[in-house]
Amino acid sequence: MNREAVAKELLAIAKELIGTTGTFKCPECGTKVLENTGYCLKCKEKVKKAEDIPLDPQVLADLPRMNLNELAIIIYDDHRKQKRQVNFAAAPYLQAMSSLHSINDMYMQDTGSSIVAYFLSNSNSWKGEVARAVKKELNRRLKSAH
Repeated sequence: MNREAVAKELLAIAKELIGTTGTFKCPECGTKVLENTGYCLKCKEKVKKAEDIPLDPQVLADLPRMNLNELAIIIYDDHRKQKRQVNFAAAPYLQAMSSLHSINDMYMQDTGSSIVAYFLSNSNSWKGEVARAVKKELNRRLKSAH
């Protein structure tokens, strides 16, 4: 995933977080669906909210092959699904991670491994299946980088 695509995805997530007023995205086509009806006009069927759909096991299997910026998108998306904001102390490190490809990259004067370590140390409030899987993968990368 290139930086432009990552930036567009992050912008879309941010816009969705700001503009949540009784709608959610259809997991099939991305069209807004009213929460009270759950009916997608484009798909012509009743759909479930994204947070009601269990995490795809294939996504978990792909975590070791994903770039840091792709993992950042998963983190932002999971926070959105949980209707929670990223911890204020972890947010700058997550933002930095979204512009890194690997743990060996540099972000200004900081190493990618220090960015990941600081994110992990400040993201204790992030919980759930996705959080456990992503944190485990980030810790694995930290250990293999040293």
